[in-house]
Amino acid sequence: MDEGIESLLNGQQYKRFQEKFLGPIAEEYGLSVLELRLLRFLDAYQHLDTAKDIVKVRHWTKSHVSKAIEDLIERGYLQRQIDERDRRKVHLTVQKDAGPLLVRIRAEYQNMNRIIWQGIGDEELRIIAQVAKKISDNIDSCPGNREQQNPREREADYAEKF
Repeated sequence: MDEGIESLLNGQQYKRFQEKFLGPIAEEYGLSVLELRLLRFLDAYQHLDTAKDIVKVRHWTKSHVSKAIEDLIERGYLQRQIDERDRRKVHLTVQKDAGPLLVRIRAEYQNMNRIIWQGIGDEELRIIAQVAKKISDNIDSCPGNREQQNPREREADYAEKF
């Protein structure tokens, strides 16, 4: 496999890239980069508002998501709401106190996207999205891998990237 493709699939380069942009904000607010990413996810994809949704769509570990949620609730940035129809389901809502922080997070994501996608046209983005979906579907179809995502979750997986 091509080294560049393998590096892209690994995701570490993008993770370090995010840390470069989000790290100073995380440090200023006393949060982790994961907590910033989680807040941004809940802000951007309000229909995917449970810990289970986050774990399935972002492929983050349950323990990391759980700890991040607890820390964000403790700081007043998130609130839990028990589902009225299914008390086992807990929805997460971003609180107004997170507003100034989200403004900064959104701005950094815009900066990151401007850098990442510079020189890449709409047709190339469309092709990248198609190929990324095929790769993800291939990985998901392997026996023993995580359960299939529903289309709304798949949409969130690719909407952020493209």
